[in-house]
Amino acid sequence: MKHTADLVIEWSPRETVAYDGRTQSTTSDLSLFQGRTAVLALGRRAVFVKHIRLPNSSREDMSQVLRMRLPELFPVGGSELAFDFQAYEDVTEQGRLCLVAAARTEDLKAVQSLMESQRINVVQVLPVAVASPAVASQQGLARAAIVQPVAEGFAVDIVDEGKLMLSRIVSERDELDTDICVAFSLAGIPCSPVIVAGGLLLADAEKSSKVDPRQNLLSEPSALNLELPEIVAKRKAQQKQGKVRQATFLCVAAIALAALLYNDYDESTAKSRADESKVESRLKRATTLQKAVQVDLTRYADGESILARAFSPAQKLSDVVTLAAAKVPKGIWLTGVSVERGKDLQIRGISKTSQLVTTYVDALAAESRFRNVRLVFANDSTIDEEKVTQFSISAFPVGNLPLMDTGKKGGK
Repeated sequence: MKHTADLVIEWSPRETVAYDGRTQSTTSDLSLFQGRTAVLALGRRAVFVKHIRLPNSSREDMSQVLRMRLPELFPVGGSELAFDFQAYEDVTEQGRLCLVAAARTEDLKAVQSLMESQRINVVQVLPVAVASPAVASQQGLARAAIVQPVAEGFAVDIVDEGKLMLSRIVSERDELDTDICVAFSLAGIPCSPVIVAGGLLLADAEKSSKVDPRQNLLSEPSALNLELPEIVAKRKAQQKQGKVRQATFLCVAAIALAALLYNDYDESTAKSRADESKVESRLKRATTLQKAVQVDLTRYADGESILARAFSPAQKLSDVVTLAAAKVPKGIWLTGVSVERGKDLQIRGISKTSQLVTTYVDALAAESRFRNVRLVFANDSTIDEEKVTQFSISAFPVGNLPLMDTGKKGGK
């Protein structure tokens, strides 16, 4: 996303810091930048970042699918989130790999209100962590962990082949070494070099970056832009109205063209058969155009019907994920949680002992909102010379109805 901003405002629940691209300096005094244009970078505690694969289709279709999957991706209701995604070139049979970013609408409204009070023009809103891939590239590394101090502790961003794979906060410095290895494991890539930034000193770091990562948000802009749902809806409504007006105009034009051609035909009876054939060809094109416009109008109506049903589910999948996470005993880390409408909840994780896995299964089985809780597998393995148990659990959330009734004719 191209812009003319030369200022980055990093906001988190703990602090707000401005990085001035002109002077390459930072300050918390926003009153110094009244009238300036800025990129708003949300801190890691204020934004959700996740990778998923979406159907390899148009961006509009991918966005609609993602909107319906929001409740299963994040522990917040989809109606309470502003989201955007960036599609990568990584395409498999499962779909195109995408980086999804989402923030609470209440947080976004609060920080935008703050920017308006300081008369700062915000042209883009994105996660501050998306600046990390450029740090690795500047150090000549395709795969690395970028570690830097932040208000909440220490930020750990995992980068692989120019893609932000994982972003998390570590509260205590003495937990950094362990959490960096865990972060690599959760991202699904082997331990790789560590790059420190922001003046951090770390004995195990292979490289150190003296460039403020936020500078990359100005020099290498990201395509992500988090907007409030009502702004997105208003823009789409305007686009739809424009398409409807265009479709109506084309219908009228087609009818007028047909009438004109028939009139010309009546007035040109003396013309040759070649002229008659030409008129018929034009009529066919006009009829085809009219049918295509009608198909578009029908598709818009069908899409609205599907979205209306998708946004009024019988049970929020985000509540199911939140409940499963709340039952996790100390000593277990979840590496994956997935659930779809009408299907089992799938939980994957790493445990220090197999007994903790049994405790977790019993806790889920005792919960009245789950049934058919079972341990799919529990395998002992070693991560960084430490014995752990990798496991998978499945359970069916009570009342988890499918999005569509596949028993009906034509259901998908």
